Amino acid sequence: MTAKQWESEAERRMESAGLRLTAQRREVLRLLREECDHPTADELFLHARGRLPDVSMATVYNTLEALVRCGVVRQVKLDRVAIRYCPNMREHAHFYCEDCGRVFDVDIEPGALASAVHLPRHLEAARVDVAMRGHCLGCPRKGRAHGRATAGLISGGCAVNKRGPLRGAGGPGTALHDRRAR
Repeated sequence: MTAKQWESEAERRMESAGLRLTAQRREVLRLLREECDHPTADELFLHARGRLPDVSMATVYNTLEALVRCGVVRQVKLDRVAIRYCPNMREHAHFYCEDCGRVFDVDIEPGALASAVHLPRHLEAARVDVAMRGHCLGCPRKGRAHGRATAGLISGGCAVNKRGPLRGAGGPGTALHDRRAR
């Protein structure tokens, strides 16, 4: 699915859930699609505020909650770090770099995770989430103390730092996003 198709599908799902596509909601969608890779709500808020100064944190949280309910994004919980949001709805795992804090999508065979776990008969998994931790090769923080990711490096390029947002982080359906998943 291309990034534009993803955005159209997200808008369709929101409309069918009775949600108006306000400028603020469109901006959150745009950020998820174009600029951010597994952003936190705070990162999305800071970026959205750059283009829409009147956007509130509550609007960002409410939009993310609606997108999760509509099946447009999923929450990614990586231990004690803030909840991140992933627009990739295909079955996949996540890899968290303990040096720089970036989160990578890791492709898996559909159904592989569910079939690898043998649940007792009385349990049925609706979804399987896998998060791996380690170190990315060529990490800009390689060799430094683990777990000390700075706000400017978290999420692979969406965090706001003194230089502003990093462009070209690659959203779903882009070549960079697909390269990161490997």
